[in-house]
Amino acid sequence: MRARISVKDQAVVDALRQRVDAAQEPLGATEVTASAGANTAGTGPTDIETVLADGTGVTDTDYEGDHSAQHSVTVDAADVSVAKTSTVISDPFNGTTNPKAIPGAVVEYCIVVTNAAGADATNISISDDFSSEAATLEFAPDEYATGGDIMVDGDGSCTGGTSVDASYTTSTTTVSSALSDIAGGSAGSLRFRVTIR
Repeated sequence: MRARISVKDQAVVDALRQRVDAAQEPLGATEVTASAGANTAGTGPTDIETVLADGTGVTDTDYEGDHSAQHSVTVDAADVSVAKTSTVISDPFNGTTNPKAIPGAVVEYCIVVTNAAGADATNISISDDFSSEAATLEFAPDEYATGGDIMVDGDGSCTGGTSVDASYTTSTTTVSSALSDIAGGSAGSLRFRVTIR
């Protein structure tokens, strides 16, 4: 048995068919936009509205077919700087009293890594190559407590830290070591000593 369509129902079918045909137009066809005053009650059986069901965003309103959002991201990075200083520890004539940088003197180098602010500075590795000065400087091993060759994880004033026996010898011309993580607003240091030839 075939269903019968009234004139009133046929008007709705025709209106729907027009909408479907419009949606199947090729690229370059007129953009589909929301009906003026869309999402309101219709006044008749042929009142068909195009309703774009989106909500209100940051820079757009609802039922516009788009949506906007905003998000702020702050990148927190370490702010690292490195400085190297030297201090004469002793010499053959004056000992540790007002020592001078003369042959036979022991000089301590200190490399300070400062993290001015931000995130922790991690995976810190220091390598100091003084091979170009090998003719005048000689690495001085076992200068620190318990026979340590270098001091690591000292403070920004080149004091404290942990002695490390790195098996360096007088022929060593490159000093390398890792430092522990350095928090923002803090500093860490590495120290080693050489003898002036």
